Amino acid sequence: MLKFYFVFFFLLISSAYAQNTVVNKPDAQQALVGDEKIADFISLYPNPAKDVLHIRAENIVITKVEIYSLLGGKAMVINSNFKFILIGGLLRGIYMVKVYSRDSYTVKKLIIK
Repeated sequence: MLKFYFVFFFLLISSAYAQNTVVNKPDAQQALVGDEKIADFISLYPNPAKDVLHIRAENIVITKVEIYSLLGGKAMVINSNFKFILIGGLLRGIYMVKVYSRDSYTVKKLIIK
């Protein structure tokens, strides 16, 4: 029972932290569009998703997308065609999607049902 509460607490904390986290790459300024952070201009939909994930980026050039499980394992790397990503091969669960731009990246939460 204690293990269940620990896992639930971990998922809750990691989800809240990673929802709109923006992390700078070393030796690079944080990518800004006007005066806003990159996380404000990138959205994933539908969320929860089943077979296809769409990424909308307003005034941001996406260079790479990585999808990680909550255990930290890299599930997918996408280097092109960022408008939609086929995720039908991934298991149900919660994932972290790392979207890279030229100067920085952001991490968003994705639920696959």
